[in-house]
Amino acid sequence: MNTLKQVNRDDEMMATLEAEGGVLASVQKHNFTSVDDVVRFVMSLAGKFVGLGKLTIRNKTQGWRIVMSMAVKRPSLSLAGVGMPMPAALPHDGRQYVIPW
Repeated sequence: MNTLKQVNRDDEMMATLEAEGGVLASVQKHNFTSVDDVVRFVMSLAGKFVGLGKLTIRNKTQGWRIVMSMAVKRPSLSLAGVGMPMPAALPHDGRQYVIPW
């Protein structure tokens, strides 16, 4: 996270998480103490999503903005609930690379 940006409790913070072709969460409020607090709050609002997203955070009071990419992978699956991990996907099938989410 970007800890170089200062956040005060009375700053008006605006944040938007975009993923899956739309806005998953948007917030405009006070009482954050850090950029990390904003990120955690927005991710909790977004619910469960898998994939890539773009998080834009703006401190309206101080006039700065940061944009960051978010990557959320799906939880690993197990075989028949016995805790055995699924076999890993091959990283390359000859024509394209596979991202094992």
